[in-house]
Amino acid sequence: MSGSCAPSGPLRIEARAEGDARVLSIAGELVESDCGDFAERLKREIGPGASRAVLDLKALGYVSSAGLNALVAVHEELGKSGCRLILAGANRKIRRLLNLNPTARLIENADDVADALVRP
Repeated sequence: MSGSCAPSGPLRIEARAEGDARVLSIAGELVESDCGDFAERLKREIGPGASRAVLDLKALGYVSSAGLNALVAVHEELGKSGCRLILAGANRKIRRLLNLNPTARLIENADDVADALVRP
């Protein structure tokens, strides 16, 4: 699947615990060449037994269609293990891309990390 039209910037992931949630800050661009490592890194950073994971996307500038598919796959896999995935702070272009994909629309979105963390 080709979904990488923009040049790839370095993708960075930083993880931290916030109460009962794992917050992962994602920065750079999520393109096809990053997808396999991205999905595996998210699953590893979130870990087994997590009840909620928040992806802070405020510093993510671009997501290709392959990157969107990786997000959907992670959402589905985490859901099977009882972990709720919330995307926080996505820019307008990324939100538009999410809204175009029927499966991606099932992923919960929050305005920012603080909003995601106070949700029941």
